[in-house]
Amino acid sequence: MPTVTRPNSPTLLIGRLRWYVALVSGRVPTFLLVSLKGIVESPVKPVAVMLHPTAEKVLALLEPHIERQGYELVSVDFRKGTRNSILRLLVDKPGGGIALSDLEKLSPTLGDLLDVYDPVEGRYTLEVSSPGINRPLRKLEHFAAVKGERVKVRTHRARDGQKSFVGKLLSVSDTGIELDDETSRKRLTIGFDEMSGANYEYNFDK
Repeated sequence: MPTVTRPNSPTLLIGRLRWYVALVSGRVPTFLLVSLKGIVESPVKPVAVMLHPTAEKVLALLEPHIERQGYELVSVDFRKGTRNSILRLLVDKPGGGIALSDLEKLSPTLGDLLDVYDPVEGRYTLEVSSPGINRPLRKLEHFAAVKGERVKVRTHRARDGQKSFVGKLLSVSDTGIELDDETSRKRLTIGFDEMSGANYEYNFDK
């Protein structure tokens, strides 16, 4: 994986198949003038799938800033580690795919904001990435946008020994979805409170 370095800045790691920018957090003081207006007054958007508490905190802090720059924070993934955790921000560009140059431009700004707000305990690696072909589904609008398409849903608890469901998304409501499950060949109703995660599932057999 090629590495790009710049003086007095974090290391940028550039992946080939899935673009992302990663930087290791530090405790070096960073001074940044930040407006809190966007966070206080930003309208609450309907969220279907809840994230890890740390991820939810990061999302609430960063989403207004990212949207003001013309991008969308699709989701936040936080993986707690014993020595080093991973914080992954999945960012897209409405109306067109996000480019590597966009990620490189956003990464230092988001890193500075995280240093100022300090919402993550301990040492962690920050990755700023495109959502990829199997885009995560988090908001009601995400599910509504792929109605009739193939999706994958993961649940906290198993149903008849099954915790992962793949199939056509038949309908979306305020409380959950209906899915034509390919494994059980049944029409299932799954509540958003049952879900641990969900994503669009590209059908390579088409």
